[in-house]
Amino acid sequence: MGVDVLTKDDIQRSVGDYSTAENQSVHFRISISVQILNYHDSTHIKIPVPSRNLTIEQLLQSQETLTDVHKYLAMNDTKRIIEPNEILLDLNKTKFILVKENEICLVSIKKPDNSHDDQRFATFATISDVYKENQMDVLHQYLLYSNDFVPSIDTSLILLQSESSVQFTLINQNLPVTITIQTDDKNKSIIFNCSFSLTENVYTRFHVNYLV
Repeated sequence: MGVDVLTKDDIQRSVGDYSTAENQSVHFRISISVQILNYHDSTHIKIPVPSRNLTIEQLLQSQETLTDVHKYLAMNDTKRIIEPNEILLDLNKTKFILVKENEICLVSIKKPDNSHDDQRFATFATISDVYKENQMDVLHQYLLYSNDFVPSIDTSLILLQSESSVQFTLINQNLPVTITIQTDDKNKSIIFNCSFSLTENVYTRFHVNYLV
């Protein structure tokens, strides 16, 4: 007997409608609907999952339609890359984003006690996503990039990724000079804060990264 996922209309039907023979038992199983968004074509994949005890790796392996380049899932709300051994139950989420390996960057945050938090994010994540994932105070904590400037929370990580990682230092006071760069798209601008002595240097670096 095949397994079908019931729609909202199916739920309104009589149980007897699902029996193919008189006095035959009808078996139902409660499952969780996991939704995966393909970032590139905006298509959605819905996967009925019988248990939240599955790891992300097991979830991906259960879908033959996922190609080899689509190996990773990101959190829908923060764009953090989920490790293969993380369990759905611990994540307490059912919506994820499918990303490619070349769309991942390592984010390293150096804290005042010199400890480091290393996490992987999708390159299309923003500074705001990093704040949200780490439950940071946007009004009193700032991410200093490469000891040069503090990008605004709307800045995409891909603009900061010079190599394989993005290095931040957590500071408690913002830098004094606010710079706004108007891009070729008149509806967009890049905003960051820096010190007086580094204004020209930071402008050049950020402008070059944006053009690349």
